[in-house]
Amino acid sequence: MNNIIKLTSVLTISALFNLSFLEFARSEMIVETKSGQQYTLPISKDEFKSIRFTEANVVNNFWQGQWSTSEGQMNLSQSNNIVQGKYNQDNGRIKGKLDGTTLTGYWIENSSAQQCSQPMDGSFYWGLITFTMNPDGKSFQGKWSYCNNQPDISWTGTKLSN
Repeated sequence: MNNIIKLTSVLTISALFNLSFLEFARSEMIVETKSGQQYTLPISKDEFKSIRFTEANVVNNFWQGQWSTSEGQMNLSQSNNIVQGKYNQDNGRIKGKLDGTTLTGYWIENSSAQQCSQPMDGSFYWGLITFTMNPDGKSFQGKWSYCNNQPDISWTGTKLSN
């Protein structure tokens, strides 16, 4: 124990942890959270390089709220990675799923410039969307299309409020 205490004055805590872990690592590492949940990670001593603690990759409710968009005012709600909402144009609706900062899904309206051959949520007027949140979490760049075509028409937005 004295050797470890002496080492701390020379090594960073991270380096000390790495040295200690390498000495005792066998075939798995068990991580226990403050709430008591345990995660077991299979790892061998030869595979281990380092451990980093970063911000949790949780789904933030960036999409929740009022937006001013190129297609009119939009109000979105978010539950985990599911986003849905409404916008003013032709009783428009948005439904989508998040993957990281990208929202993919579809828009649906009562009427639009193009009628699709198949209905989506009871309407023949719909298309695909792909929105990507900007790093500020307050604006997005996106594309939309008619029906099942690849999104290629611009749709942008700026958040007004949560």
